[in-house]
This record gives sequence, structure tokens and C-alpha cells, in this order.
Amino acid sequence: VPEGLLATVTVSLTLTAQRMAIKKVLVKNLEAVETLGSTNVIASDKTGTLTQNIMTVQHIWYDGGVKLANGLGEGVADQKSATMQYVRNCISLCTTATFIDEEEEKNNVPFQQRKFSGDASEGALIKYIEPHLRASGTGIVQERKKNKIRFKLPFNSTNKFMLHICEQGEEKPHILWMKGAPERIWSRCNTILIDGKEKKKDEYKAEYDKGLFTLMNNGERVLGLCYTELPADKYPSDFKY
Repeated sequence: VPEGLLATVTVSLTLTAQRMAIKKVLVKNLEAVETLGSTNVIASDKTGTLTQNIMTVQHIWYDGGVKLANGLGEGVADQKSATMQYVRNCISLCTTATFIDEEEEKNNVPFQQRKFSGDASEGALIKYIEPHLRASGTGIVQERKKNKIRFKLPFNSTNKFMLHICEQGEEKPHILWMKGAPERIWSRCNTILIDGKEKKKDEYKAEYDKGLFTLMNNGERVLGLCYTELPADKYPSDFKY
């Protein structure tokens, strides 16, 4: 190895770093210059550069079809449908995001413009359902107080889902709410809710796949929701999870 090689490489990388500094590229490590010179593709997180980290609910797939989340007329999600009632319950009880500004509540600031604490996707969910819950005389805070959480499993990148086990009242069994990646939710279910009634999910596999791929091809983030009532004989009211 030539004894002058180390000095030559160091000087070469330093000169390159200086030229990059003129173009407002800060090099903290000289070895990075060599790595950068061998790079063909640079992948960057788009949040904060191309987007603002603001999410909204655009579509809902339920009862076998994709519906618009908001609006009027045909093709818009029917908030009075039996299935949508479970959707609202799952969002209320299987999220941890909350509105944080009491002044916004006093001034009746539109929910889509309110500040919240929590994940961006959960913020979009609570902003979507809170107006509908208020219209029915309740709200997320009231629903969470009424249905106390007995156990929670936070979302992680391995499971790709989160779940909450909640009370339903003294005379009713505990209920498990789950939301997460659609494939994880689908694989854990035996039935699907259609018009508020449980049906065999295999009968709706084609509609499910079509709806899922339609939303994904539109660049939308898709979340699945599900629930199950836990048998009272195995999980009594005082059961320790």
C-alpha cells in the first residue's frame, strides 16, 4: 500500500467536501463523501417535505362496498346504518388520541381544525367520528368513560395492530376492539359484518380484495377494524387480563 495513499484520499475527500459546502451541503463525516458518490437513489421521508403530516378520512369500505366518508347523496357512508355504528364504536374505544384545546371546544371550532394529542392517523379518525357522535348526543370522551378499558395492547411494527378490551356494562360481557393492517385483521376473523349482521367472510373475499386494492392504488392508508364479545364464562367481570 503506497504510504502517500491515505493522505491523498483524505485531501481528495476534503476538497470534495469543500465543493459540496459551497452548494450548501454539510458533510459531517468525510467517509460519507465516498458513499454519496456511489449512490444512485436516495430515499427520503416525505413527511414535512412533500406533505404536512395531516391525515383525513376519505373513504370507508363496509357492507361490501367503498363509500365516501363525507358528503351528501348516493355513494356516501350512511351514518345510520347498523354497521357504521360498530365502526364508530371501534374508533371511539380503540384509539388513544384526544382533543386537547378546551378553548376550541368553547368557541365551536370545526373538528377538522382542532388540535389533538396522538398519532396522525388516529387524529384523523377522531376528527371524523366526533361530529357524528355529537349529533347522536354523545362523544368520544363520554363513550370512553362509559366503556372502561380493562386491557390494552398498543400498536407495534411486529403485530401491526392494537387492541382494547372494554366493559359494556354490568350485565354484558367484555368486548375486544381491534384495528390495524387489513391483512392482520382479516386473518383473525371468521365472519364479516354486513348490514349489521355477521356473515361468512369467504363469501365477500372478492369484494374485500377489490375494495382494498382500490384504496391502496389511490395512495390511501387503509386500516381494518374488528370486534368480538368475550365469553362471560371464561372472562367474568372481575377477570384479570
